[in-house]
Amino acid sequence: MTLKAKNHRLIILILVFLLGLVFIAATLLIFILDINIEQSLIITIASIIVAIFLFFIVFKQFQIGFAILMFMLPFEELLGIDGGGSFTRYLIIVNLIGMLSQKVFVRPNKIKFYSNRILQVFLILIIWTFTTSFWSTYPERSFVITTTSIGNLILLYSVFISNIKWLSIYWISMILGSFVAVNLTLLLPGSQGLENDVTRFTTGGQDPNDLAGLLLIAMGTGMYGIYPKIQSKIGKILLILILCCLLVAVVFTQSRTGLIALLMLLLIRFSDSKQKNVYGYYVLFGIVVSLIYVFAGDTISNIVSNYASQIFARFNELDENTLAQARVNVWEATIEAIKQNFFLGVGAGNMPYVIDNYSNEILPRSSYDPNQGLVAHNIILGIWGETGLIGLIIFLLMFFITFKQAFVLAKDHYLGKSMLIALFVVCIMGMSLSWENKKIVYIILGTISALWRYRNNSLGHSTNVKIN
Repeated sequence: MTLKAKNHRLIILILVFLLGLVFIAATLLIFILDINIEQSLIITIASIIVAIFLFFIVFKQFQIGFAILMFMLPFEELLGIDGGGSFTRYLIIVNLIGMLSQKVFVRPNKIKFYSNRILQVFLILIIWTFTTSFWSTYPERSFVITTTSIGNLILLYSVFISNIKWLSIYWISMILGSFVAVNLTLLLPGSQGLENDVTRFTTGGQDPNDLAGLLLIAMGTGMYGIYPKIQSKIGKILLILILCCLLVAVVFTQSRTGLIALLMLLLIRFSDSKQKNVYGYYVLFGIVVSLIYVFAGDTISNIVSNYASQIFARFNELDENTLAQARVNVWEATIEAIKQNFFLGVGAGNMPYVIDNYSNEILPRSSYDPNQGLVAHNIILGIWGETGLIGLIIFLLMFFITFKQAFVLAKDHYLGKSMLIALFVVCIMGMSLSWENKKIVYIILGTISALWRYRNNSLGHSTNVKIN
């Protein structure tokens, strides 16, 4: 290690140490002053996590920090910071510090930030997103979306430059995090879980629909990307049990779109002739569930009957003038906004604030802010309405490249196949949800980019980034 690198490392060490002390001292002070004890306790615990997180990602491997971030995705709204959004956005910033310190300062490596086509197109999309602020009604909202996109770019690039072995670790971490989140929700007092008879199941403050999509992606990755690589029978059984737990959670979210995506996932699983040996484990799981039902039949019957009736009720809403019809009204208003702002859009992040101007109906309000309307609840309409036809073309180009690479990778890599399935889940969820800025989408894109780089290196093609 050169003297210059050592100096940089020392500076970062001092900076991290001071930041950790300030953060912990501030939260402890709040706790001592008896200001909102419950929240102060959560922040204090989070401070310890941040201190450990900072140390590992800066001085060991930033991949460790990213694996922790993946684990926390299902909890992402649980540790909210008042006025500052979810806790994970701060972890992303810290992860960036660790990535830069290792790849630029401590262990310099010849890395070109634009060495992948998906990255190139996404960067163009970010620039265009920022550009829309010049004609948007609320430019500050365009700045917020631009900042969010930069955060997603950090996620994408962090995965892209990771060692191929870390890709599986990332996704295993997310699967475990999803499993823990589902079960922890049942234990935390006041959580929105099954035991509280809440109409829809969710974890860590997540929107039930978003949670359903996240769990489905975890399931697909586990079935296609992780399960085939497990050699131990016990390991396979444990993974099957975890995935079945996630399956039950998806059903209890009562997400209509999620249930459609779940059906697609299961149909692909049972039509896969190369993985017939997995059926034995499904039979084993069925036996275990049957035994549990025998010993706890009444309790389970009540839960299933209650939630089953609510699930069917939500599907029946499609024929009634309810929230489902309101979503159709939102789509119609978005289409009207597209007609009047065809090429440039209303501005990134502006649709919820101007959508009332494009509808004669009384549109529903956001549950987070009654002063604003809803997002478009459709990826295509959302991007077209906010960034115009130009933004939509850039976005579709990025996904075209991603799908093209994913189809090739699915033929010779288990994780590549799981990422192709994950893309299908994103597309299905995106038909009725606004997923264009979801972190998990860009983590998927980063995984595909990393696998594509690994494939090119294996074929002897020259690349600008060396696999660690």
